[in-house]
Amino acid sequence: MKQLITGGIAAGKRRLAFEYAYDWQNHNDGDVIVIEPSERRGLLAENSSFRATPKDKPQHWQYISEAEDLTNLLNEHSKTDSLIIVDSLTFWLAEQLAQESQCWQQCKAQLLACIADLPGPVIFISNEVGQGIVPMCKEHRLFADELGWLNQDVGKLVERLFLCVVGIGLQVKGN
Repeated sequence: MKQLITGGIAAGKRRLAFEYAYDWQNHNDGDVIVIEPSERRGLLAENSSFRATPKDKPQHWQYISEAEDLTNLLNEHSKTDSLIIVDSLTFWLAEQLAQESQCWQQCKAQLLACIADLPGPVIFISNEVGQGIVPMCKEHRLFADELGWLNQDVGKLVERLFLCVVGIGLQVKGN
């Protein structure tokens, strides 16, 4: 099953994903792999508190701190007996836009094309950007627009979608 968990900053997205992964692992005895970006560059580099790490980060899970080539990582690690958490599409997008290359749309298309073919369950985490004020800076507006469009595209492809509000995951799509 593919899922998207979205919500505001510190809304409980990562905690919800981790709770689901704990439960999944207890019922399936499979591996949990967390893919997270290795560096903070570009727009998100300014805010070091943007991403909090849970104190109870499971040591027996595998963590991959390199997410520039997210599509290949997903294809390489997705198996029916492993659950992948992508934490997060927000950081992945920031990395893509910080590279100042024109391949962002190609990278996005490759990511979207691979989602349906992944054999194992995947939880994508991303920030919801459609409910705040419109940024004044051109780069920040571009980032907010691109993240909103990426979330919409991923949301169409996943079976379940949750919106986190004050630590509570509200199921928006799926059963």
